[in-house]
Amino acid sequence: MPFVTKEYILPHAMQAFAFVENCLHYSSKETQRIIDKRRLRYPDGRVIQKSEVICGRVLLDEFVPNGALRAIFVHEDFAVFAKPHNLLTHPKGRFLHASLCDSIKMQFGMQANPVHRLDFETSGVVLISRNKRAEIALKTLFERGEVRKIYRALVEGIIEHERCIESRILLPKKEDKSKDLGIKCQIHASGKDSITIIRPLEVRGNQTLLEIEPLTGRTHQIRLHLASIGHKIVNEPLYGVEEELARAYLQDKLGVKKHLCLHARSLEFSYLGRRYFLSAKEDF
Repeated sequence: MPFVTKEYILPHAMQAFAFVENCLHYSSKETQRIIDKRRLRYPDGRVIQKSEVICGRVLLDEFVPNGALRAIFVHEDFAVFAKPHNLLTHPKGRFLHASLCDSIKMQFGMQANPVHRLDFETSGVVLISRNKRAEIALKTLFERGEVRKIYRALVEGIIEHERCIESRILLPKKEDKSKDLGIKCQIHASGKDSITIIRPLEVRGNQTLLEIEPLTGRTHQIRLHLASIGHKIVNEPLYGVEEELARAYLQDKLGVKKHLCLHARSLEFSYLGRRYFLSAKEDF
């Protein structure tokens, strides 16, 4: 379980932010996140604010990693994990479900973090930083589009030629995500430009194995683009399916059995004067 509730007793009054930062030795950023996520509270459940003066018994939900995955490549500043299907990259709120962060922090310590993320359903290569300096540098590469990302997907139907899919993808509003099917993105004129290049590699009966290169990084971009051209990914539960099926999937997401046939195959980028090509093979 990544989060464990711990009890602390303060013999003297002090500000909540100072207690977490100075007594528990969290960084200022981590302290702010803990308080913003409402993880510091009184035993009766009342949430403690950062400027509040506290004394006596308080409870804190602390992240305790318990992962079993190991990095497939290790550099002094970063490492690479091969994320399995149906695993969260980051823990959500105070979820007691496993995430890749468990394994990352178990192997490399609490300063290590993913510098990008994959969907829960998607398997493949995830790049992580081992220190704050590397985290800033690597995230900047992603933000500038200087990381070449290659995916593999098995899709329904036959695709014979390379194709470039361009559309505008509208992300769901934060307040809508808890609504019925509110997590789904959509192609909409008011969305952001999105470009995906697909290249057929092999035809398997009435399915096609694709190499996919997203030139932008919108949420669910590959999944939505492929469904939009009538070639949904094999075992896709959200896009290109009836709403009833998508709704049933979301209601039991963490109990899903089938694997989405979408895999982050490789990352290629330059770091401190060297070029890196990091990959992990798909299992479909």
